[in-house]
Amino acid sequence: MSKKLGVSNWMLLRSVDVLDIYVEPYIKSGFRLPNQPYSYYIRSLFRLHNETTSIWIHLIGALILLIQVHQHFVYLANNFYSIYVFYNCFGACVMLLCSTQAHLFHSRTLADHLRSFYLDYFGINFYGFTSGIILYKFSHKQTNSV
Repeated sequence: MSKKLGVSNWMLLRSVDVLDIYVEPYIKSGFRLPNQPYSYYIRSLFRLHNETTSIWIHLIGALILLIQVHQHFVYLANNFYSIYVFYNCFGACVMLLCSTQAHLFHSRTLADHLRSFYLDYFGINFYGFTSGIILYKFSHKQTNSV
């Protein structure tokens, strides 16, 4: 019951052809084949499927953050607050890259599905931790300046 799309044996499945854990409400097609090698899912980065937008939004977001952090350090390298900008952007990049891998590899196997989203949740918590460091720093009175 699979539907063949594109060239070079690129096949996408319908929601009725995959395990229920992989199916999101209202997404009826575009599921990648399960139990393929990791290279299949990495190559799927450049193909259209139901996770394409999620993957690329997270990757582009991480790239934009890295560019902005680089520009910030070029112009404000001696600023006291630069390290906190770095903490925030580092935490956000970790979160975005963890989410990217979750969307890229979750449909491989059930074990990979669980592992990928646990890592995604770690990224979200890590960003919360780095944001908490910044919140703590700026919500308390500074006793001595550096």
